Amino acid sequence: VEFRLQQYHRFNSANRRKVLTERIVIGGILDAYNGKLGNDTGMKVSNGQANEPDFQAFLHRRARHYRNEARKLGGYFAAVILEG
Repeated sequence: VEFRLQQYHRFNSANRRKVLTERIVIGGILDAYNGKLGNDTGMKVSNGQANEPDFQAFLHRRARHYRNEARKLGGYFAAVILEG
């Protein structure tokens, strides 16, 4: 799951969801994955199937985004991934 937090917040506010409960977060992910929600939710859900991006694609895209933001602000981006 990839969240675009500003868009996710706007979506929840528009639907009068002020508190993030387990039902809203986990249920929203399941609803988004099953196509029950539109594209304006701020969530991109993938199960890594053949026609969907996998975990690494999500991670690379997020890292690229954060690196670009850090460069624009004159800083650096670093990530540590622990795999067990």
